[in-house]
Amino acid sequence: MKIPTDAVDREQFYQNVMNKCLITRSEREAFYRQLQSYFLFGGQEGTQAEYNKIQPTILLLTSFIYSAETTKFLIQLGATVPKSELQKVPVLSQEINDLWHDSDTDLSTNDAIMWAFCYGCTIVKVFWDHGMKVYMCEPGTFGVYREDISSLEQQEAVCHVYMTSRSQLAMDLKRTQHPQAKAIMDWVEAGAQTMSHEGYPEGLQRLIVTQSYPQMSGMPAGGMTNNGTSFDYKPKNDADLVEMYELYVWDDDLQKDENGNAEGNWRIVTIADPGVVIYDREWFGIPKILPFVKVCPFPLPFYFWGMSFLANLVPLQDWRTERVEQIRRLMKLQIKPPKALEGFSGITEEKAQALNRIGGILMGQPGSKVSNLPPQMPADLFAELAQIDAMFDDTAGITHVMQGKGESGVRAKGHADLMARLSSARPKTTALRVEDALDRIATLMCLNLQQFSAQKYTIEGEKTADGNPLVFLATQFTDDFVVKVDAHSSSPIFVEDKKADAQALLEAKAIDRETFLEMFDPPGVQMLKERLKLIEKKEAEMAKLQAAFKLKEDQVKHGGK
Repeated sequence: MKIPTDAVDREQFYQNVMNKCLITRSEREAFYRQLQSYFLFGGQEGTQAEYNKIQPTILLLTSFIYSAETTKFLIQLGATVPKSELQKVPVLSQEINDLWHDSDTDLSTNDAIMWAFCYGCTIVKVFWDHGMKVYMCEPGTFGVYREDISSLEQQEAVCHVYMTSRSQLAMDLKRTQHPQAKAIMDWVEAGAQTMSHEGYPEGLQRLIVTQSYPQMSGMPAGGMTNNGTSFDYKPKNDADLVEMYELYVWDDDLQKDENGNAEGNWRIVTIADPGVVIYDREWFGIPKILPFVKVCPFPLPFYFWGMSFLANLVPLQDWRTERVEQIRRLMKLQIKPPKALEGFSGITEEKAQALNRIGGILMGQPGSKVSNLPPQMPADLFAELAQIDAMFDDTAGITHVMQGKGESGVRAKGHADLMARLSSARPKTTALRVEDALDRIATLMCLNLQQFSAQKYTIEGEKTADGNPLVFLATQFTDDFVVKVDAHSSSPIFVEDKKADAQALLEAKAIDRETFLEMFDPPGVQMLKERLKLIEKKEAEMAKLQAAFKLKEDQVKHGGK
């Protein structure tokens, strides 16, 4: 993009780009609120299903797609990288694996994948701020310049929306010694308005009205009408908050090459509501690379936000909730069936109530009688619920064998393993899509290490010319690399295949026992590798003694010659 140089035109340009990025934000936020309600409560906002089948289905599918504990990464070098760089790969790979857990990236990624099944996609932000920082951004707080382009890297502009307190904004301006700090705070204060109820969901608006007029009694329409929780999982925040916009625009005139030609780079513009530009500078992170990664289990080539897996489960959940309510009503009618009073005179409602009381007496005319009229109970009352639950599993691609349940006709372990492997094809495809996002997150983490970290790394067993240990910085590592998930370790579906491959390679003597431990990844692998060194040392000593003993035997056998 060509950004105007005039200050007024420049500010107007940023405002127009930001509006285009966020043009569908309000519409998408309403859709996301509905999806969130179905995930948390199994129904529309303000209702609670008797049994929420959506939540366990998504949690189960997430557990098959991603495992935070077993995920391992390995750096892969490009074809042009000299072989001398290979000795740095194990050290930096271990650093990425440690950083993945130490910075809680494993947990943030798990949240991003779970909510991506709900919303369609989520955004993970990776940046350096006195250390590695990784956290999830909801799609409702994000916008792109063109929603018809599914790739984040091909966007010309993106916008991230977040909230900060006025006190925090004032402190940040003071910390960065902003020359117009006071004027900015005055503009923010002048533009601040009391939040209207129009921005709240319908059910929450009614709750606010009820609190405003305490003389009103009863549950407002759209409240938690079923026998569910009274919690709505909405934050109660009384702080003075300011909505902030972090706009990333591709600037064609940035990043000059050695000949002075512009190659382009991202420009980051920080804007405070109501449209106050606070910072306008060249992107200070990894050049030409956005700090965002899109996690999208079911991408669409023509729609950036992807397809919501949860949206496919909503009709099934509504169907199931309706049937459960009907079954409960039938059960109540069986316990307390309607009655027919024949031959009675007077107020029959009072006489019917007398019949429902313990020890109640009802006097009638000669020939009068009371008949119960319970509804007829279907023989397969719960069969339809079982079929609906099977449809949930079929939609998720999770079979009984994958869940550890028995299957008719399966008696041998090998047969069960084969069925589990064949039936996991659909979840494996989804796991590979998620794995691609994990690769990008880990690669961004390694690039940030190169850009900002001053940590020194030692290559074990390597010495310099003067005999000192070989030490290097991440910035001294090659730029031609990518970080990949090692052997699909991010998904439990691939774990057994990985272990089988490790055993086959060890039997073929294609790998040593230390590599086998790394591939098999048992608990306490580092301690096991240290013990293996002691075992191999003892084995070498024993082999040396056996060789000496055999040599002595041969000498005796041949008369000492």
